[in-house]
Amino acid sequence: MNLQTPSSHISIRKFTLGDARRVREVACNTAFQGAMPKRTRIDKNLLADILTLYYTRFEPESIIVADLNGIVVGYIMGSLKPRRFRKKTFQLFLSTILAKFVCGRYKKIFQIFPLLLFVIFGLMKGERDPKTEDEYPAHLHINIEKEYQKSGLGSKLMSAWIQYVGEKHIHGIYLSTISTNKKAIEFFKKWGFRLFYRYKSTFWSFVSGKHVCVEIFVKKLSLHEKQN
Repeated sequence: MNLQTPSSHISIRKFTLGDARRVREVACNTAFQGAMPKRTRIDKNLLADILTLYYTRFEPESIIVADLNGIVVGYIMGSLKPRRFRKKTFQLFLSTILAKFVCGRYKKIFQIFPLLLFVIFGLMKGERDPKTEDEYPAHLHINIEKEYQKSGLGSKLMSAWIQYVGEKHIHGIYLSTISTNKKAIEFFKKWGFRLFYRYKSTFWSFVSGKHVCVEIFVKKLSLHEKQN
């Protein structure tokens, strides 16, 4: 699979360990788009660990980046191994994230507690993603720096990742987004994803200051996509 497809000085390529810092920065810069800044103050190292650490440490082969003159400006990452993802994510929380909390490696730790509280409230109300791994074992996240959105990078990243997943003979993909992210929803629909499940999110409603739902989208890979 050829991922070196330059367009306007941008190449779509496989992730290398040297990209980890920029992937973490992009994740933090795009994490709470549309949210209220006062409600999303969180240590960037903590946020980056939560969003990227599993993928960069345990499944880097499933990350594809958009490179502009040697600088990562976007990425698509995911997991093709749902059981391993759950196991390793739990281990990371205990061995790395919780350990950093205890050792004082994260700043502004008290500002995370309101966010945690609303996550817990949501879980207590049964707010969680449905199990999809039998039909849709792979999941993905795609993020692009704001100034490079609407430039075609999203389609280039998605095309490369679907090709990668198809080569691994994976038959289905799922992803989650929020109901207020209309641009992302239209993008996913364009790529053949359909709405599978929807639930009101206590957490996202809190950080956004308005009613927000989490929406789960799924896609079955066609025979053509698996073969390419």
